[in-house]
This record gives sequence, C-alpha cells and structure tokens, in this order.
Amino acid sequence: MKSIKILDGKVNVPVQFILDNAYAGDDDLIIATSSLIEGIGNKFSDLDIYVFRENLPKAKEIDFEKHHRVLTVNRTIVTSTNISEVENEEVFLVHTVIPETNIKVDVEFKSYRSIAEVANKVESLFEYATSNLEMLSKYLEYRENSIIHRIFEALPIKNERKLKEIQAQFSKEKYCYLAYRWLASDFSILLDIFGAISKGERDRAVEISQINLKRQVQAYLHINGCTNVDPKWMYTYLQESKKQDISSLSGDFFKLIYFIGYQMEKSSDKERYVLDCLDFCDQIYNLSISILDKYSVTPNNIKSIELLANRYDLKNIDVESYEYMEYTYRSKVYVEGTEPTRLWIS
Repeated sequence: MKSIKILDGKVNVPVQFILDNAYAGDDDLIIATSSLIEGIGNKFSDLDIYVFRENLPKAKEIDFEKHHRVLTVNRTIVTSTNISEVENEEVFLVHTVIPETNIKVDVEFKSYRSIAEVANKVESLFEYATSNLEMLSKYLEYRENSIIHRIFEALPIKNERKLKEIQAQFSKEKYCYLAYRWLASDFSILLDIFGAISKGERDRAVEISQINLKRQVQAYLHINGCTNVDPKWMYTYLQESKKQDISSLSGDFFKLIYFIGYQMEKSSDKERYVLDCLDFCDQIYNLSISILDKYSVTPNNIKSIELLANRYDLKNIDVESYEYMEYTYRSKVYVEGTEPTRLWIS
C-alpha cells in the first residue's frame, strides 16, 4: 500500500508521509483511523494516526518545528523557547497537515501497556454490568472509549500482526453491551420527564423527551454493533445503517426530532409530543428484546429478569410505587407485554 485514498478518492495520503511523521520503530504499530477511514468524513475531518509503542517518545526525539503543534503528556506545547525545559517529557500528540490540503493529521502515541489496561477495565466493567442490571454508573474515560472504537475500525499501516493482537484483547460484543447499558432505559431521565409534566413545564418536558429519544436510539445502535459512543455521529450511523429495523425506525425518529406534524406553540401538542416520544422509546425497547436474548456473552432474557427481580421485593411491591415503575421500566428490554410508559403520566 503506497497511499490511502480518502474523500471518495479525491485525496491520496502517501503512506510514506504517515511513516515520516509517526516516529515509529521496528516493533511499533501504526494504524490510520477516523471518520475519513470509515468513509463518513468530510473535507473538514481530521485523519487520526495512532502509534503504539513500548514507551512514548520524548520531546527531544520529535522534530517539533516541522509540525503544526506538538503536545507533551502534561499538555505543554513544545516550542523553540521551552524545548530545553521539556525535552525529556513524553509526547502525547503531534498535529501536522497533509501538504497542499487543509486536512490535519493527528498522530497520537499510546503504549502497549495502556491498551492492555483499557482492555482489563472493559472486562471489569462488563462483569459489573451483567450482575447489576438496574443501573450502570461506572464508565470509561472519553479517550478510552475513543481508542476502542478506533481499534475496531483501524486500517493498519505498519505491523498488522500487532493490531490483530490488540483487537484480540477486546470483545466487541461486550463493549457494545456496555455502550448500550450506559444509555438504555435510564429511569432517572424518565422521572425528569414526569416531573416537568406534573409541574406544567411543558417546554422542559419536550426538551428532556428529545434528549432521551436520541439516547435510546443511540443505545439501540450500540447493541446492533456500533462502537462509536460519540453522539455527534449518531445521525450518520442511523442513516447509513442497512439493517431493516433501524431503517424503519429512522423515519419516525426524524419526524419526532424535527417536530413534523406538531404545532409546538400549542400546549396540547407539546404534551402529545412527550407521549409520542415515550411510545417511540417503548418501540425501541420492544425491538431490543430479541437482540439482547441472542447476545452470547450476557445473561439471556429469562436470566436477566431473574437478576433484575432479585433487586426488588416483588411480592410486596405497590404497583403505584417508585420501585414498581423502576423495575417495570428496566424490564421492558427483556420481556414483551409491559404496560405502555405513557400510562404512568397522570
């Protein structure tokens, strides 16, 4: 491979250019990633290059004057005036620009050790998530999520064998399940919607309903295999999905997002919008049932309901209580026939 074609072949990025800016040794891995590599980027997108090494390079090893910007792990910008002070600091990121274009290339350095730590963290979070089905309040950091997605969608530039070894440390199914659980059927957001409606704050109820709508659609994309947790790409993945159930959802989703069929100056339409959003989310939960039941690494739906029920005293539970609503709401993704969520709004 002599070059990478991006932007529908309009721009060729020479592999040698990447190598010249990657500061990689013989045993280091170089991958190209980003929306440009996935084919969903645009002329303002960055090209992300990751270099995996045993140790990060020192500032004195980087020809900082030929780059747009060089950042150390302490987020110090390396310049001619401070190089003597930071020369032994590890470099975290190099910004450079593809010649004769406006496309910025971000070269980020990672240690093999740090990736192994992220993989172990995913395993630990997954074990926690599958034994705590009522909520998942433990998260990965932004850059940890980002690098996992990059690893799954990477184009190897050097040492492809090393990439396969790193990919083998991660289970895509486990990670997608985590990404799903961080967003799906969030009972606290549901209570926020109910609270706004009960207080007559219809505009706030509409806003929260739309936020929840987006979160539940993104969650559904995750259990269908999407590993990108950045919400700015959710619309793109939704529109480009070739799965029939997702395509069928997208039409109604965009009608709700853009208030098509609603006269939002009317209080009655604001209330109707909130209820329709709840119905749409119920539809997503219903579609999720068969997908979650097929996951090979998580408890099946029968076991999930048992695990969830163990957290509640169902024999003595009041059907109008907080606990009953929480249990029922979270069980919607495991069992069909639960009552419509809209009925809980009084």
